[in-house]
Amino acid sequence: MDVQGIRRELRSFGSISSDIKGLKEHFVKPLRARSKDHKSHKFYSGLGMHEQKYLNKQLADFHKVLGALAIADQNTSKLSVISNAVVDMKLMHVQGRENSSKMAHLSNKLLNDEFHGMSAAITNIKHFDRKLNTVYEKYEQINGFLHQKLSLEHSVALMQMPHKQYLDNLQLKSHKQKKIVKHLGRHFLDIQKMLKARRKKD
Repeated sequence: MDVQGIRRELRSFGSISSDIKGLKEHFVKPLRARSKDHKSHKFYSGLGMHEQKYLNKQLADFHKVLGALAIADQNTSKLSVISNAVVDMKLMHVQGRENSSKMAHLSNKLLNDEFHGMSAAITNIKHFDRKLNTVYEKYEQINGFLHQKLSLEHSVALMQMPHKQYLDNLQLKSHKQKKIVKHLGRHFLDIQKMLKARRKKD
């Protein structure tokens, strides 16, 4: 993927927070006992007291891990900053400005910046992916428990809620972030090789 394609991908990137909000609204909230806004009692009608407590504990854990994902919206912003820097560096190479102070500044920033550097971006995206895997595992655990305990009618009602789509959106965004940072890393390495070759000539 070329850098312009990466920038277009980033511009079309939706909000991770909105998907998290959707999961809370359409999965956690309807299933919580004594919810004032949803008829959650229909999902609890076939559960014993111990099972209700177990479900509430699982939902509380799910909600906590889900909330930790919200910071991943910063990953998209960081990738945009990196892509802009890579575009500037490619342009300066074409213009023969490899020895400019701006080129040195951007190169150092992408190599060493603890917030906007390549290493920081890779670390943050891997962290998001691990957290998302935990969210998915807990989601599957809760769903599996409910489908074992609920009546067919209530299982169908649960499946018809749009919560799975929000989780799929998060997984797609995680995949895209990993793909984008991989392509940006390749572009950056190519630039570093060109700079090294130019310095040898000089």
